[in-house]
Amino acid sequence: SSTVRPSVAFRAALLAATETLDAIGDSALRAISPDALQLFTAHRKSRLDISVLDAFLYHNTSAESGVDDNCPAHCDPGLVTLGPCSEVSGLQCFDPSACEWCTVEALCNPPGGIVLFANSHLEAVTGGEYKASLHRVISADTPRYSLLYELRLDSNGPCAA
Repeated sequence: SSTVRPSVAFRAALLAATETLDAIGDSALRAISPDALQLFTAHRKSRLDISVLDAFLYHNTSAESGVDDNCPAHCDPGLVTLGPCSEVSGLQCFDPSACEWCTVEALCNPPGGIVLFANSHLEAVTGGEYKASLHRVISADTPRYSLLYELRLDSNGPCAA
């Protein structure tokens, strides 16, 4: 017998998560920058919405490999990245005013909190009013799961900033 992957239930759960995170992202953009929301809506209508839902498993085997970071410091492309706060610490954002890394999970109330990052395209669209969030994922003692939705624009499309 052939197995359909992903299962119907798993696919439905991912689609529901995507729709929920997409709606939260729209609300966030509406509050942050009507221009960014208008740009994103234009991309969506022209079928240039290249937003993605990412699922990560960090095995946290750094003691064996000698690696401290699961994911090195970077800023995401697109407008915003958002997702549920993980129950395992490891996500850090750089605070330029304090010149230090802050652990995001310490500021969340898992499992109900949502993390939202400004991304590089939002920084460009708002003329630097909202800076892209420099972040990284450091190793922890236990495996870490992360589900993130990135609202992205096709930078080659007719609506690109």
